[in-house]
Amino acid sequence: MFLAFKRAGAGIRSMSPSTIREIIVIAVILIIAVLLSIPQFKEDREGLRIWEEAQRNAEAAQSAE
Repeated sequence: MFLAFKRAGAGIRSMSPSTIREIIVIAVILIIAVLLSIPQFKEDREGLRIWEEAQRNAEAAQSAE
């Protein structure tokens, strides 16, 4: 495991500064995209919970007849 970090460090040192900047920009964009998608994920999960509850209620009402 430690060897992998040493290799990664050596690989980063051999990169040009512009390549390192590009990698950092891509990482920041990915982090922002994930952070912005969290509210939609929570909303979708809540919608799914409501739908599942409605399905359970409908099945219970149908089996009660």
